Amino acid sequence: MQDFINIPAAGEAAAIRTEQVRSLYANTPTAVVGNVLVALILAAMQWSIVAPPAVTGWLMLLMVTLGARMLLFFAHRRGAPGDDSVWLQRFRISIAAIGVVWGLASLLMFPPHDLPHQVFLTFALGGMASAAITTLSIDRVSLLVFTLPALTAVIVRLLLEGTEIQTAMSVMITLFLLLTDMISQLTYRTLRENVMLRISVASREQELHSLVDSSPDNIIRYDLDCRAVYVNRMMEMTVDVKPELLIGKTPMESRFDGCIGVENYQAKLQQVISTGELQDIEVLVVAPNGDLRIHHVRFVAERGSDGEIMGAFAFGRDITEQKQADEAVRHSETKFRTLYDMTGDAIMLLDDKGFFDCNKATLTIFGYTTPEEFYSKHPSDLSPPLQACGIDSMTLSARWIDAAIEKGTHRFEWMHKRADTGESFPADVLLSAMELDGKTVLQAVVRDISERKQAEADLRIAAIALESLEAIAITDANQVILKVNQAFTRITGYAAEEAIGQTPGRLLKSDCQSAQFYQAMWKRLNRDKCWQGEILNRRKNGEVYPQWLSIIAATVEGKQVTHYVATFSDISQKKQAEETIHNLAFYDPLTDLPNRRLMQDRLQQALAFSARHHNHGAILFIDLDNFKELNDTKGHHIGDLLLIEIATRMQACVRADDTVSRLGGDEFLIILGELSVAAEEAAVQAETVAEKIRAAIDQPFDLQGHEYHSSSSIGISLFLNHELTADELLKRSDIAMYQAKRSGRNAIRFFDPATHAAMEIRIALEADLRRALPDNQLKLYYQMQVDNLGAIFGAEALLRWQHPEQGMVSPAQFIPLAEDTGLIVPIGLWVLETACSQLKAWELDPDLSYLHLAVNVSACQFHQSGFVDQVSALLTKTAIDPDKLKLELTESLVLGDINETIFKMQALKKIGVRFSIDDFGTGYSSLAYLTQLPLDQLKIDQSFVRNVAIKPTDAVIVQTIIGMATNLGIEVIAEGVETEEQRDFLESNGCFTYQGFLFGKPVPVEEFESAFIQKHAYVSGTRQVSSV
Repeated sequence: MQDFINIPAAGEAAAIRTEQVRSLYANTPTAVVGNVLVALILAAMQWSIVAPPAVTGWLMLLMVTLGARMLLFFAHRRGAPGDDSVWLQRFRISIAAIGVVWGLASLLMFPPHDLPHQVFLTFALGGMASAAITTLSIDRVSLLVFTLPALTAVIVRLLLEGTEIQTAMSVMITLFLLLTDMISQLTYRTLRENVMLRISVASREQELHSLVDSSPDNIIRYDLDCRAVYVNRMMEMTVDVKPELLIGKTPMESRFDGCIGVENYQAKLQQVISTGELQDIEVLVVAPNGDLRIHHVRFVAERGSDGEIMGAFAFGRDITEQKQADEAVRHSETKFRTLYDMTGDAIMLLDDKGFFDCNKATLTIFGYTTPEEFYSKHPSDLSPPLQACGIDSMTLSARWIDAAIEKGTHRFEWMHKRADTGESFPADVLLSAMELDGKTVLQAVVRDISERKQAEADLRIAAIALESLEAIAITDANQVILKVNQAFTRITGYAAEEAIGQTPGRLLKSDCQSAQFYQAMWKRLNRDKCWQGEILNRRKNGEVYPQWLSIIAATVEGKQVTHYVATFSDISQKKQAEETIHNLAFYDPLTDLPNRRLMQDRLQQALAFSARHHNHGAILFIDLDNFKELNDTKGHHIGDLLLIEIATRMQACVRADDTVSRLGGDEFLIILGELSVAAEEAAVQAETVAEKIRAAIDQPFDLQGHEYHSSSSIGISLFLNHELTADELLKRSDIAMYQAKRSGRNAIRFFDPATHAAMEIRIALEADLRRALPDNQLKLYYQMQVDNLGAIFGAEALLRWQHPEQGMVSPAQFIPLAEDTGLIVPIGLWVLETACSQLKAWELDPDLSYLHLAVNVSACQFHQSGFVDQVSALLTKTAIDPDKLKLELTESLVLGDINETIFKMQALKKIGVRFSIDDFGTGYSSLAYLTQLPLDQLKIDQSFVRNVAIKPTDAVIVQTIIGMATNLGIEVIAEGVETEEQRDFLESNGCFTYQGFLFGKPVPVEEFESAFIQKHAYVSGTRQVSSV
């Protein structure tokens, strides 16, 4: 039942359908013959009663349908394509057609009022229906489509006759139809059960065969007659016999050449079938490869569900290897006993009571004479008190015994001692735990490793010596390599197997040394038995490299050479390092030109050559123009590319003996030697080279896709003999280069003594200026600013330098210098701090509190990123009125970066600071920037004011500036007013504020305040007189 449940519904239906089709088609010939016989009998009986054409026509129609059914039968038997569903459907159609034709017999051959013939017709149709039950009941549909058409018409005709007997006949036929359907259903259920049973049996049989076929044993199933009914695959694989040679035959009948002992085999099989008892037998079988194999066969009785014996199974297994193993064990036991006593290792057995067995080597190694003497000793008697690790032997041995019992085996090194001498010796011990006679025992295998330990120590020393960082090659007396170390392979590239058997000369020689070199080397080696030195050899890859080589000749009693030992090291890196150090010391790493150090050495050589040969020489000091801007805009990597290209071009402009060097940054220096004896001609030669260099640098450069145009300023200084030191020459060429820069750049200048003197003064002045601020040498002077009535309303703070030795230094001297050196930034901050502090002091004095103060701001100071914050912090710190502070800017400062200027001026304007344009009119005055800047005042430059009375153009310019400022709503003040005529002109043209010597010179604050008080009193008095 369980098997039935496990069969899928689709599989069950298919199996039933297959059985239906098989049965229906199998019965077709018999059914057709029966139909033909009954039809002919019926036609004969009704021929005289019914019209012959009707009988003939019906008979022919039936023959056609029966012929079609036979054609379908033959098509099915030939296996025409189509599944069982299609064949079943075709069969049902054919049987329905035959049923309809039999139904027509009731219509065509039913004799009215002729009861005997009606009974015969009914009997014939009933007989056909009964016959159909036997052949068609397996398919209810086929049975119904035949019986219903065949019997329905006769039932109706009988009812229409209306007699009692005929009505009873119609009822009986109807009941027969119902019974037919019941029989069909019962037959279908029976069919289904049979199909399921066959499926189950086939499934079990398949499972059994699969299990048996997958077994590693040979399996044969026998029936009660000792005939084989099944043979598994392993049997065919093992004995190379086809199953068909065994199936259906007894062992004696199927005897084959590969089996020996068949008679005993069959006798055992018959005994099992007779008694049901297990039987075993061993037989010899020739394997497919010709080997004779031993098979163990076990016979087991097969019993049915009732316990009766149904046959037997024979299970065979190849036990050849097992037999061989058993024999090997027996042989091994014999050998083991022999080896046990013959081996050089000590082997002993011990249990919890002590030693109970040992071999002969045990006695020899431990110094005992008899086994009994050895058995009487405790294991601790075989060891010194302490082991090499410092642990006592009792503790450590217990630990190792526990480890052996836990793991099964344990190997370790141990210090033992001899009983006869008491000497300790190292041993390798293998402890193995095993079961012997039901108890755990230990087997100890002890090997004296004293010699091995000594050899290992010697090998370690030799290995350490051999595997040093230096390469080692050992040759025989004929220089054939016998051994090399790893360093040899690493340095030369030759593996040991490639080098051994070769000679060093053939393997490594580079041909860089002459034959004389090798002759000298061997001469010394033969004499001194050693040689060392630097040599060039060749690696396996063909690379030539330097090595430091030492060779020692090994001799017998100092005479006969037996071996040569060569040790060498690769000194390539040392050489490269030396070269790198040399290059770093004497060459510029970017351009590979000589650096300052090497240049100075070359210069000394050039001076010495000039002194010997009385030739002139020249130094060309070259500085690139605007190189800093290139670095700032394109980056230093682009600048480096330019320097490299310029170095290449300069080298192409000079002779091979001349020196082109890079001093650093964008500065280069060229030493020209061997110029003319005549100074004028030497100067022309130097200038010619300089002009070539300047022209080469003028050519465009391609810097990673960027086209760049450069120029240079070149200073030249000639030299002859040792008239000047090297430092003086360098200094002069440097000065000449700066002369070239000041002349407009991209120029060439020779050293000029007058310029040199000026440079000396400038350098000294710069050094003093750097001390001026920390030494409080800077002062602020104040020049009053007045209105047209002469009233002082403010002042301009002017910087002065009180030099401790030179006295007052002109601002025209030190302010440009401060701007060039960047000192103007801290100085300018000091000026602002001092001016704000002074404004605060005036604010606290009621008489001076309304004064304004103008302070000049340099471009460098203004463009500092923190300028606005500095001014804001000063205003906060001093707490002055920002409206009284006026910052004076030059036109060039404003126009340098107009956007930055507007941003900063507006930021300061928001906190109250006022602005004035100083020296207005001298620059590129423009209404455009005047309208953008938050200006409060324009200051007319004194160069225009000075000439207003004598130079009409200056007068027009002044008038224009005044008119422009008035129209823009900007104050205007004139500086440099020195005469009344100038003041009157200015006033008449609308300028009412002035500054100049006419009103007062720049003076210290004390003098300014004193002059202010006097001027204020005078102006007040004048106003009072005027008012009277």
